[in-house]
Amino acid sequence: MIARYACVCIGYGSEIAPMRGVVIMDISTVLPYYIVTVMVLALGSMLFFFRRKERRHPLEQGKTPLYSETCGGMIGMFRYTVPFLRLSVYEDQIVIGAFKPIALALGDIAKIEIGRFLLSTGIRIHHRRTDVPAKIVIWTGAAEKVRSLLAGKVAFE
Repeated sequence: MIARYACVCIGYGSEIAPMRGVVIMDISTVLPYYIVTVMVLALGSMLFFFRRKERRHPLEQGKTPLYSETCGGMIGMFRYTVPFLRLSVYEDQIVIGAFKPIALALGDIAKIEIGRFLLSTGIRIHHRRTDVPAKIVIWTGAAEKVRSLLAGKVAFE
């Protein structure tokens, strides 16, 4: 059964709730405010993460990427849907812009695997760094473009 009344800790009490500081209100009065509050918090969080992916890693400063794309993927145990991840390919590194940008020098990359992961096509980056999550899967529609840009510099599977 859904509660019919909500307790709001303001006011001076009433016949229903004679205790000072507690007002009993009908849930239909309070529910719209809760819904609006939750929506504002959800949209604010989404905007925060959306803008966060555009933050540049210090190694990217002053460089122009050969290729950059907004995409989705998995980094460690975290899954990022399409507008919350950025893949940028440079001459000497790959940068994955997420909550915290990750820059992988091409020498740190053991191999890049192109294939189907879950329900999407993309690339899996196998690297040698210990300070970066081992599992990096990027769901990109341009896996072949990434392969052509990095041909001869990184091993592909």
